[in-house]
Amino acid sequence: MKHIENLIASLLVLVAVHGCTCLCAATPEYEQAYEEMAAMLDGQQPLSIRRAVFLAEQAYYDGQLDYEQYCRTIDSAADFLRRFIAVNGFDKYKTGKNMALVEYFFNPYSGNGYRPFIYEYDQDRSSFEWQFVTPLMETHRGQCRSLPMYYRILAEAIDAEAYIVCAPLHTFIRYRNEDGRYPEPWVNVELTTHQIIPTFHIKEHYGITDKAIEGKIYLYELSARETVALQLADLAFGYASKYRCTTALRCDAPKRHSNTIRIIRMQ
Repeated sequence: MKHIENLIASLLVLVAVHGCTCLCAATPEYEQAYEEMAAMLDGQQPLSIRRAVFLAEQAYYDGQLDYEQYCRTIDSAADFLRRFIAVNGFDKYKTGKNMALVEYFFNPYSGNGYRPFIYEYDQDRSSFEWQFVTPLMETHRGQCRSLPMYYRILAEAIDAEAYIVCAPLHTFIRYRNEDGRYPEPWVNVELTTHQIIPTFHIKEHYGITDKAIEGKIYLYELSARETVALQLADLAFGYASKYRCTTALRCDAPKRHSNTIRIIRMQ
């Protein structure tokens, strides 16, 4: 277990190792994003994955995003999902909310503008923003970071139990197989290929060892708090990428926070 501040410090050390040497002051957007996410992790305000994702991307875009429009898009999708669940009788299943979410991402419906969410093969990965959720919400095209995170945001909006899960250089969605529709205790949703993938295949494909699973490095279901912490990590990485700097956020953090979380290895 590590202090959340040590997580950020570790990320900045990693950035320094990769050749970023200049020193920069944090912008107001980064200061606000850090303060709000730190308050969530400290229990001073409610955890909100929706808000944490927006804060990290808003900071990178220098405050140019519209939070009200962002929330309207999420709320509209959530309203559709609730109606979809009721009309199709998914509410009789314990996993009905996730069944609806999978349909929403995989197939064309009026609620997604008849545009399923698909993998973006032509995306420019030289920029840090290639993994962001806000462009995905408009284009319905993304990759293994933005697709699962948007699924997680919508799961939060409709109170569905779903988790971000990490594999080497990859993330996907997992939820409990409470209805026994699949042969494993967990359902692994691969949003990039529109498939339900068995755990043994993921282990073999990514070379994940039992030790890595036992140590909760990979194939571990991130809690809401850990998902917000992941966004705080992305805030630091985004700042370092944008400004090519080693110091992203305030250095007084160890004096201010005492909560602990697991180090989340994403790459």
